[in-house]
Amino acid sequence: MPRKPHRGASSPGFLAGRGLTLALIALITVLGAHLLTRGAESLRLDLTEDDLYSLTDGTETILARMAEESVKPIEISLYFSETTGKTLPRFIKDFIGYERYLRALLREYARAADGRITLRFVDPLPDSDDAQDALDDGLDGKPINQQGDLFFFGLVFETQTGSRDVIEFLWPNEQETVEYEITRRLYRLLWPSRQRVGVLSSLEVVSDASNPYMAQILAAQGRDPQESWLAFQVLAESYDVSVIDPETDRIDPAAYDLVVVVHPKALSPRALWALDAWTQRGGSTLVFVDPYAIDDRPPQNPQQPWLALQYAPSSDLDPLLTAWGVERIDDAVALDFDLALSRATRPGLPASRVLYDLSLEPSTHSQTFAAGHPILQGLDAVRMFVAGGLQRVDGASDGNAEADADDGVRYLPLITTTPTGATVAVKP
Repeated sequence: MPRKPHRGASSPGFLAGRGLTLALIALITVLGAHLLTRGAESLRLDLTEDDLYSLTDGTETILARMAEESVKPIEISLYFSETTGKTLPRFIKDFIGYERYLRALLREYARAADGRITLRFVDPLPDSDDAQDALDDGLDGKPINQQGDLFFFGLVFETQTGSRDVIEFLWPNEQETVEYEITRRLYRLLWPSRQRVGVLSSLEVVSDASNPYMAQILAAQGRDPQESWLAFQVLAESYDVSVIDPETDRIDPAAYDLVVVVHPKALSPRALWALDAWTQRGGSTLVFVDPYAIDDRPPQNPQQPWLALQYAPSSDLDPLLTAWGVERIDDAVALDFDLALSRATRPGLPASRVLYDLSLEPSTHSQTFAAGHPILQGLDAVRMFVAGGLQRVDGASDGNAEADADDGVRYLPLITTTPTGATVAVKP
């Protein structure tokens, strides 16, 4: 009696069935890869370690305001010479990755703005109308060959009323700060009236060079007006910056959007009261205190030279800081062997680690920076010389990332030393 064919590995029916299964799997795989490729640019799930494609809270707030105030749509055009750049493969590789990142980021802007941002992606070919438009818009085209072909990579922002701003050229090494630049330009176009910053300091951190009257007085005294500190020069590019009289007894809530306090050395009780009243009313405030301010130089008196040796170039804001739940550790300087720079302290001497001259490089950011905080995004190397330390009034300076006091005050250390760091008391 003939044996029935065994439905095993050698069966034609089995082979046909397995072949069909493999073909279906292959078809599903190809279709899935195609759909994944088509949908990848719009995929909103951000699994990157640093949320690269997620907008910061500040940007989300500004975009939400666009919707609340029903502002007219603003157009953002991304010019990128991909076709021209492909003639230089080594040159273009980093730029292509950055451009893909920007496309995804801009789509997040458009999504969060709920239709009030429209996007254009333009590949301006040489001698084309798009290339001429890029030049007319103020973009900085880079020559890449002897024929004079230009490589464009920039952003143009334009409102429906014709107001315009540009980022002339986008460099890949500036990727970490590009969201800030985009949001700043959007804000400046939509709400052109600039916010006002008042500066309260015992030092001349903001120059009077722009005041013609003060310039005349200094010229009559044979003195040149001192330039503003670099930080305040940068601040003045986007805000109206003015000085608050250190002897003031009132900070007008209608006059400022932010008060910055720098090295508040021996402020008068009236100024302390004014600052506390400003803060209690909900005024935004930044305070910078210092155990040793290099620019706080002692008075020179040839008759009493010892006074310069006894001079303490430190600042505090007590009793306000204590009332707010935080205090500067008296006469303490932060030291850290792992962050210390190696350099010569005097000419001719060999280099050695200077424990109070700290450099926070990217390799140490995981130990020293508050993880994911937007105020630290884009920072590379941070240098701190004779830095001090802050702690909770109750002594809870244990380095916790966040703690909430009973009165609702949030305590969040942004920059700390490494586990090898410490504070050491230094007496004059």
